[in-house]
Amino acid sequence: RASWIVLDAFEEPLFRAKFGEHRAGTLDWPPALEAGDTHRTRAWRLADRARFVTGETVTTERIR
Repeated sequence: RASWIVLDAFEEPLFRAKFGEHRAGTLDWPPALEAGDTHRTRAWRLADRARFVTGETVTTERIR
């Protein structure tokens, strides 16, 4: 079962401020999904962070 963090663009700095002391709270890896032009929404798969910090490439799928 996959765990996700899904945020609209305006929520990202608020999320980082509240959860930044936790590894996943930094959102320091590429999101798995990105959607929207005027109101961007991004989704991070938590399992991707571990892969990213070990050097694996994590690609972002753009949904329109």
